[in-house]
Amino acid sequence: MSREIRAELTNMCMIYRDGRVVVQRRTPEHGWPGITFPGGHVEPGESVTQSVIREVWEETGLTLHRPRLCGVKDWMNDDGSRYIVFLYKCNEFSGELKSSEEGEVFWAERASLPGMNLSSGMEETFRVFFEDDISELSYYRENPDDGWQIVLEQRKEGPMAIPAELTNMCMLSCGGKVLVQNRVDPLWKGITFPGGHVEPGESFTEAVIREFYEETGLTIDNPVLCGVKQWMYPDGSRSISFLYQAERFEGELRPSDEGNVFWVERDNLPHMGLASGMEETLRVFLEPSLSELAYFHKSGSAGSGEWHYEDWNFQLQ
Repeated sequence: MSREIRAELTNMCMIYRDGRVVVQRRTPEHGWPGITFPGGHVEPGESVTQSVIREVWEETGLTLHRPRLCGVKDWMNDDGSRYIVFLYKCNEFSGELKSSEEGEVFWAERASLPGMNLSSGMEETFRVFFEDDISELSYYRENPDDGWQIVLEQRKEGPMAIPAELTNMCMLSCGGKVLVQNRVDPLWKGITFPGGHVEPGESFTEAVIREFYEETGLTIDNPVLCGVKQWMYPDGSRSISFLYQAERFEGELRPSDEGNVFWVERDNLPHMGLASGMEETLRVFLEPSLSELAYFHKSGSAGSGEWHYEDWNFQLQ
């Protein structure tokens, strides 16, 4: 059974310096009027980081340097598709501030934001940007006629929606050690971190907590989003894995059908029999300056044979 869904991928970035932030006053004709942060859609063939750099330049005239993923905002549409906003922070940039047809952009005191005429949903979105222990804002409703409910996790399909497979992975740390999984699946065999698929109706944080419990017997507390890993396929679809870190947990360690799980010294990870792609994935977990690992097919065509890791190039951002 396919785990693929339709997803519309977007981005937003808080540019900050000396207690001030760049805001955008969106015009009514472009939808979602009011004060927000710059951002837009992820275009075909772009990594998420490339997209936020491009969108911010188009809307503000500023070129971001090393934008950092700080969270995600998402909701499920009534048709089962999902709208996802990747939230970034950045205080390194160049260029001269200028407005665009999306709306006027200007510097504002961060402390003045709550008193401004905000776009709908920005009040709770600010918490993901400003509070380090919150990494997801998820909207849900039981029925189409119900109002939206909001979950801040400490733990009609749009025209830009694409097929996407959504997964997760979590590095659990404890006293210089990390919990690893020796996967037995021949399609992706070797040492990795626990994780799995996002099920319909779940927030990304709920999904990683559930998957981690199913594969290890441990319940993690307050997983924090630290990055994203994705494959961009020639047909426009994507596989997106949300990468989390956690340090607090409870329960008794046990293996699952996915493979044995055990603690190892973090420094020993590079020397183990890693699953394909884990060498570069570890850098997103271990290097604070990195927040995305993106894979591009070398030929531009996925072909009709089996999936081979060596057929892909990758970019760390």
